[in-house]
Amino acid sequence: MISIAALITEGNVSDISRKGVDWIGLGENATSISLTEATPDHWYQLGRISRSGFNIAATLRALINDNKLRVLSRPNIVVLNGRQATLHSGQTVYYRKQIGIDDTGRPIYDIEQIPVGVTLVINPRLAADGDIILTLQPIVSSLSDNTYFPDLPLVSEHRTLTTVRIKQGEVLVIAGLMRDSEEIIRSRVPLLGDLPIIGRMLFSHKEKRRISTELMIFIEPVPVQYPTDVEVMKPAE
Repeated sequence: MISIAALITEGNVSDISRKGVDWIGLGENATSISLTEATPDHWYQLGRISRSGFNIAATLRALINDNKLRVLSRPNIVVLNGRQATLHSGQTVYYRKQIGIDDTGRPIYDIEQIPVGVTLVINPRLAADGDIILTLQPIVSSLSDNTYFPDLPLVSEHRTLTTVRIKQGEVLVIAGLMRDSEEIIRSRVPLLGDLPIIGRMLFSHKEKRRISTELMIFIEPVPVQYPTDVEVMKPAE
């Protein structure tokens, strides 16, 4: 069995760059991983960090405390050796889908669901030399406006499949998962901007701003023995 501890984070690209963080090149002890499968689209990067060579926790804590990084999820699962596990952080979108017509000619609907956000499909395997081989499929999806069919969700999705090999005690970093979003900034003149109707028309201003954020996933796989190690991993009551 293999325990997989993951940390899914999101941060503004410019803020992270100003902080001087490069997850793919953190000194001599942060070696880039050679991918065993070529990635057709290089929309993400893989890197590894040796725990003895770089204080990951301190760097993450500093970014989070400075509001440069936001923690989206901290999933932790135990999976059988060679079995697939799925980690998801985001939301599930439900929509109505027609699946047929009844005897009276009325449509029959069913409820479908689509996961939106960050999904990581991972298959860990323990090698004979103690290394851990991870088959990874990171998926980043987001909702878009559907002009032609407003009742149906339109999902933009990036996904790829690769396999990496890391040593025990190393943390795998998946970085470079870019996501663009829009936010509305409203500025107003104090007091005057609060006036009904006229204040909103003359003394306030709304602006759409496009923000580019980077999703980063930290993965630490640890082999465990059943059932002793699993019992130890349970949180104290």
